[in-house]
Amino acid sequence: MSCFRLMVCLLLAALVSTPASAGVMSLTLDSRGVDLNGLEVGNSVTIDVLLDRMGVGKLLDLGTTVTLSSSSHLSDPAVSPVAGVIIPDPFDVFFLGGSANEFVDAQFSTILSIAFEPEINSDGVFFSFDLTAVAAGSGSIGFGPYSPFAISANNPLNPIFDIDTNALNYTVTSSNAVPEPSSFMIFGCFGVAGLMRRRSKVSDSV
Repeated sequence: MSCFRLMVCLLLAALVSTPASAGVMSLTLDSRGVDLNGLEVGNSVTIDVLLDRMGVGKLLDLGTTVTLSSSSHLSDPAVSPVAGVIIPDPFDVFFLGGSANEFVDAQFSTILSIAFEPEINSDGVFFSFDLTAVAAGSGSIGFGPYSPFAISANNPLNPIFDIDTNALNYTVTSSNAVPEPSSFMIFGCFGVAGLMRRRSKVSDSV
């Protein structure tokens, strides 16, 4: 979680006496149809973070942290994050990564801007990031604590913390699979047949 978001959360929480309703909007992860349980070492996949405001209205602020349960199986998600189509100005999104390559933090905000900046006023891709399978294993991709977080233009003093989210499980296998026993038997049969043919030729020459 970024220091900026933590500061905003603490400041607004101190001003708010009643929490926002649960399930008023959602932020979900999508792998674009790729089966994450069928990954092999070397495979790459793009993860989209999808926003559904569910009638909340325009957003002045939206932030989230996407985390990996393990940094051993997949590459660093913070290497190449890209702002999605719902962001009016990509320069209003700030990305941060973890020292252990285990998360990517995205923060969209117009609150501290001096000049007027357009808000998020549509649903769709908040941001995307690429992952590459680097080692065999399994785990999950999900959202970090105190994440996501949003501020509606219609009610800026009532921050939205209770946002519906999901998690994606993954399994990475090694691409260097060991041949099954039946494969060894087939190779062995070919070897025996070749040896018998060679012996037969030697007998005929004698």
